[in-house]
Amino acid sequence: MTITSLDARDEYTATGGQTVFNYTFKIYSATDLDIYITPVGQDADDAADITTAYTVDSATIGNEAGGFITLDSGASAGELVTIVSSMPYNRTVDYQNSGDFLPDTVNGDNDRQVSQIKQVSDVAGRSLVFPQAMQGAASLSLPTPDAGLYLAWKGDLSGVENVGAPGSVMPSSLNGTTVQMVADASLSAGDYIITTGYGSAGDGGDNLFYAQAVTGGTADGGSLIKGVGNPSIEFVGLFPSGKRNVKQWGAVGNDAANDTVAIQAAVDAGIADRKEIFFPSGDYLITGPIILDLSAMTTEGDARPNIRGEGRGTTDIHLSGAGAAIAVLGGVAGTAGSHGWLTISDLTLRGDSPVIASSRGLELDNLAYIEVENVAIYLFERGIQATDVLSSRFEKVGVRFCDEGATFEYVDMSRPNAITLSDCVFGACALFGINVVEPGVFNMYGGSIEGCGTALTPGDANGFGLRVINGGTESALSINIDGVYFEGNTGLHDVRITQTTKEAVATIKGCSFARIDNTNYTTYNVSFAPSNDSTLCLLGNGFTELGTYVANAARPYIETGGASGVWSITELGNRFNDQTTAPRNNVLADTSGIAQVRILFDGVGATVNAKNVTAAVTVHAPGDYTVTYAQSMRTISNQIQVTPVDGGTGPFCIGSVHSQTATSCRVQIRDSSSQALVATEGIMVTVHGDMTQGW
Repeated sequence: MTITSLDARDEYTATGGQTVFNYTFKIYSATDLDIYITPVGQDADDAADITTAYTVDSATIGNEAGGFITLDSGASAGELVTIVSSMPYNRTVDYQNSGDFLPDTVNGDNDRQVSQIKQVSDVAGRSLVFPQAMQGAASLSLPTPDAGLYLAWKGDLSGVENVGAPGSVMPSSLNGTTVQMVADASLSAGDYIITTGYGSAGDGGDNLFYAQAVTGGTADGGSLIKGVGNPSIEFVGLFPSGKRNVKQWGAVGNDAANDTVAIQAAVDAGIADRKEIFFPSGDYLITGPIILDLSAMTTEGDARPNIRGEGRGTTDIHLSGAGAAIAVLGGVAGTAGSHGWLTISDLTLRGDSPVIASSRGLELDNLAYIEVENVAIYLFERGIQATDVLSSRFEKVGVRFCDEGATFEYVDMSRPNAITLSDCVFGACALFGINVVEPGVFNMYGGSIEGCGTALTPGDANGFGLRVINGGTESALSINIDGVYFEGNTGLHDVRITQTTKEAVATIKGCSFARIDNTNYTTYNVSFAPSNDSTLCLLGNGFTELGTYVANAARPYIETGGASGVWSITELGNRFNDQTTAPRNNVLADTSGIAQVRILFDGVGATVNAKNVTAAVTVHAPGDYTVTYAQSMRTISNQIQVTPVDGGTGPFCIGSVHSQTATSCRVQIRDSSSQALVATEGIMVTVHGDMTQGW
């Protein structure tokens, strides 16, 4: 005989009037199973659901594949019928010395043991167990039951214990709010109280409190609240979630009630307890700044409180007044308190319309290691004010409809070094997008700067997209702009880089620059004005005109006005939509860098399209030219590329460098079959090498 591997239980959902149900395990008597019937819509209850109103088919008792039972009356549709093996744990066979040892007896005895094992396995499989892969797990025992308490792991993880939970709950007639708890005269020291809200049930301010005798502690409306109904007690907030929810201090979040005091109290508690400060969904009206003062955190390892909402457009902090909606202060320069190590995320900071003077969305001071993620900031005089901030990251931050987008600057602790913006958007800011003063390294990857400076007129130096002044002050590299979209800005420039105190390198790569109408535009897309040995690299950018904007040679894409000293620009792989405003010798003063010239042979001489600063091209004979640079190279040996250009009527030509000096190179060309050149064939001559005088 064999025993099937099926479970020692069968589960059914009955049809209306059904009486017969199969069981698929072996039993040895009609009492070796239990039947449970759970009514529709009710929770399972072993004591209430068990039934004896059934019969077992006697012909199938002892059958290895099981049998069936018949209920005395038909089940109702949807009832849950559960059949479970319930064999007694005993032994019914006793073998005697020199007695019979019959196969049927032995097999029956072994089958019974296997059936009992399956029954135990079914019970164990419905119990809490440690994972098999877990090492060092010890057996557990439960503490003595205590009504109203709940189980939690001990601090050393050696077992579970009873921990504090409600000893009493607010009467339902009082609706269970924190406000009503305070007024309840029936509560006494030692009570645990669950509230269902702060001012009203379901308002998000629910909490768990412990009532204790009055101490000298200062009440803050959330962590500690003094009793009014019973003045001899006070209530300590236990915060089961671990977060400090601003609604647990009475913040309403309806954009009508003034939440300033409640939010500041929650923030202060979060700082003191080193816990996250949480803003549930809501529109929180404040009339003054919310300040996170981290100056007391002087130990590097101290936990810092994060600030989190439930998402942009879901959690909205509305400042109606001056100051900063959120101000994070790092404390004394040079202390560990300056190391913020905190994240601000998933919320909106909103000012008033019209914009209130001296209002700011986010203010950061004397801080390092700050992350700002998924935050929208709009309608402030200045969206972000970062003073003495370094090693910090801003990701998916949107600053719009402010007078000034963001300023990063040095006052007394640190230059804005290692500042990174990723996928950030600065748009429709009346004066400028981003102003960076004396950065070490400033990076902007992706995102856009659009429609900034529109309160000004074209050419106004106060209007710009991004301006960097004296980059590289604390490093060798000043600025990286990669994959940023610039469009529709107004003022003097989309990007302005000014170097007067230290040499630096700036890179603008893979960006798009577009001027879109003849009313609001920048005079220059990129302006580079060093007075020292600084370098600008322009790699793979696109410059174009959109909408009604008409290109004008007086408004070139690239400008070096005010540049002096020894500097250079490297320009590779950029696309300039309009050649009249593309970089040229007749547009740029004292410009050189990578000298580049396009020479088309017209059958007699050559048509010269001087691109990227070439002073002159001398035609010695058809296919024999000398290119003179606008400024002398630093070396007489430079890498020179001669690239064929096909005008569409003849084969590609080929070229070679005949000779070169520090001020010129001579190239000679012929067509690919060594035949005479024909009209519209030509070459592009590109000279790679640092110039003594910029681009």
